[in-house]
Amino acid sequence: MEARKSAISVILASFVIFFAGCGKDSGGFSPTMPSLIESGSGSDATEPTANRADLSMWSPCIVIHTPGEVLQAYQKVIPELMASGALKCVRISVTKGEGKNFVNEWIASSTGLDILWVLDNYYLFDPNIEQVVDQVMAWYPSIRYLEIGNETTTILLKNGPQISIETYMGTLKRIYAYVQTRYPNVILLTQSTFGSGTHGALELEKMVELGLRDMSPNKLIIAMNVYSIASASHYSSVVNRLGLRKQGQSYRIWVTETGITDPNNHIGFVQEMYPYLTNVLRPERIFWYCLYCGEAGQYGDHHGYGLIREVAGSSFWKSPLYWALAKR
Repeated sequence: MEARKSAISVILASFVIFFAGCGKDSGGFSPTMPSLIESGSGSDATEPTANRADLSMWSPCIVIHTPGEVLQAYQKVIPELMASGALKCVRISVTKGEGKNFVNEWIASSTGLDILWVLDNYYLFDPNIEQVVDQVMAWYPSIRYLEIGNETTTILLKNGPQISIETYMGTLKRIYAYVQTRYPNVILLTQSTFGSGTHGALELEKMVELGLRDMSPNKLIIAMNVYSIASASHYSSVVNRLGLRKQGQSYRIWVTETGITDPNNHIGFVQEMYPYLTNVLRPERIFWYCLYCGEAGQYGDHHGYGLIREVAGSSFWKSPLYWALAKR
């Protein structure tokens, strides 16, 4: 019984942490769009007039959380966004203690989306990390991109195990060496570093000092969460100063989370922040956080990032940004 309770605790902790995605703020962002009228609840909500907004800078990538109760909603939402060209790639987690997730499996087998898989932070404590990689690859053999952790030093539960950046880099190197031998077609991503202030940029600098350059830019992509102009600027400074984009050894960059909590400012954020990110970081992909982020009170205020909310079966509330993307 105690073992079962422990397993359940790990599952719940992992689920909350992946939904948490710390480092979210809007520091330095000043919405330029006027307030937009939110649509109401339900799948037949009144369509807002902002659905023709200019979203030419939108990157068709979204973070997807995969609790089982949202499958019906996703089966409506994902095809609709794909049909408009607004969704081509997603970022989803392989959560420790959860096993093979049937929502993940549906996305992988039925949608044709390009998927960035995230190896849950709690897997990084496993002494046989190579066996973990084998298990994940057996569950989802179509994996092409595998990210090793998310904000590993900042969002683990305070009363649970912690990992230093030094320990993380040792684990990343082990996984990298194993993948090159066993799964040479898989491209790894570093953990997504913290999304606000200077912490993420300083941690990226430390990762370089600890041997990031020992891994080929053809086999490793640098991931970062970026929620503010200030954090983007700090990241840009590190990337340029350390020559991570120099000729002959230029690392690709993916912004794996960005967004804002106020649905009335989602569109304005895309119009202002996405061009800025593109100019200063030149990322290949920018992932919006997130399609469904839970309901109010479940995971702090993160539900405000969601493009859909109030999910009940196949019915859901749609944000103005969702309307605009689906009707492009």
